[in-house]
Parts: sequence; structure tokens; C-alpha cells
Amino acid sequence: MKRQQKSVENKHKSKKGNVAFSVTHGKNEGSRNYQDQESFLEVEGSKDFLKPKVVKQISERLEKFEQTDLFIKKYISLPRLATYCDTNIKYLSYYINEYKEMNYNRYINELKVNYVKDRLRNDPDFRRNSFLVISKLTGFSSQNKFFTIFKEVTAMTPSDYVRQLKNELGPGNF
Repeated sequence: MKRQQKSVENKHKSKKGNVAFSVTHGKNEGSRNYQDQESFLEVEGSKDFLKPKVVKQISERLEKFEQTDLFIKKYISLPRLATYCDTNIKYLSYYINEYKEMNYNRYINELKVNYVKDRLRNDPDFRRNSFLVISKLTGFSSQNKFFTIFKEVTAMTPSDYVRQLKNELGPGNF
């Protein structure tokens, strides 16, 4: 005799009464079926989701964070950054997605790449490092990951960037 699986459907409604999403539990417990995703985005997908006071607080804290070099630390994570910004993970993630128009990983990676570009341009001692050392100093998990992300952000490899920089600065200044 076959056992019948019970299926329980939870519908979550927004304040407007729209179905935000439904989660179906059955054979594959925990599987998700987003039926009305547009309604969910309509509620949380506008910049009105966060109160102006929260937006201002996160904006100021991220600006302060960007002036530090904490983003190059290997231990930086969304939860740690949320703590630094004195907010929760959901609000911070939402802010980065909506106001920075990128996800958390892209945000941190762009900060790292811009940091590397700045150091290469302005610090002759930093330029003497190999790309392996630079990748380790800036919190990338590997040299390969560093190359991949650098190219995604700048549309050129680190080697091409250094060549271009040498041409700009001239041989005596590099």
C-alpha cells in the first residue's frame, strides 16, 4: 500500500491582501513554488520598503565603511557588515540591491578591485607585489578568483591594467 503524501500550502499575504508567495511542502519538503512573485516585488520591490531614517543610516555607515579597508578582510560577510552598519541583514541586503543596484558580493568585489586599482596607481611598493600576493592582501580566495573578478569589474585583466598604467604613468614613474 502506497502512502499518500500530505501537501500543505502556506500562502503569505501582503498588507494589501496580495499573495506574496506560496510554499508547498510535500515529497520534497522545503521546495518552494513562487506563484505570484510580482505581488511580492510590488510590496518589497519599491524603494519605499525602508524608512528614510533607515536608508540614511545605512547610507552613512556604508560610506564610512567604504573609507576603511575592512572590505579587503577575508572575514567580511553580510552579517558582519550588517552589524557594522547597525542594521539587520535583510535591510542591508535590500539597500545594496536597490540603492547600489548590485548584490552584496558584487558590491564587496567592486570595492576590492577599486582598492587594487588605486593602490597600483598610487603606491610604487604595492606595484612590486605579484598578483598572487595582491590577491591574498585584498581578501580574494585565490589568484584565479582575483583575475576573474577584476576582469568582470574592469573588462580587462590585471596584467592589461598594469600595462595600461605603465603607459599612462611613463616608464620613469612606474
